[in-house]
Amino acid sequence: MSRNFSYDHLQKKLAALEEELAELRESRQTLVKGEQLLRNIADNSLAGIYVVQNGEFRFLNTNAATFAGYGPEELIGKSSNYIVHPEDRASVKQNARAMLRGEHKSPYEFRIISKNKKVRWILEMVTAITYEGKPAILGNSMDITERKLKDDVLRES
Repeated sequence: MSRNFSYDHLQKKLAALEEELAELRESRQTLVKGEQLLRNIADNSLAGIYVVQNGEFRFLNTNAATFAGYGPEELIGKSSNYIVHPEDRASVKQNARAMLRGEHKSPYEFRIISKNKKVRWILEMVTAITYEGKPAILGNSMDITERKLKDDVLRES
């Protein structure tokens, strides 16, 4: 160890480092509380909430997965197109891109295929976010299947 540092100088450095460590611990606690709050909001939301990054689901709340008859863990890592009805994939991509560019502000509708092979209707909005330090898409959605079925019945009568 170099003799250029006096005992007092080292004590001051140690005190400064201890103060910095305390601030970092406090910041970490604040982040953890924030993450817990966001998780609680997502888990208790009526909407389906999910994060897509590089075309794959990275996070889904229970509602988002349940709309399609899955658990969140079954869809994490799968392509976001995995559940989208094949006939609607191009329009979903087009609508999402337009919304991300700010050209489209209203929610858009599309079909998904559930785990039990039933068609469900989804109303969706997306926005660009940063997730774990990388660009991602935050989606929120509602299952509007019942409304669509009622509309069909009304049209037929």
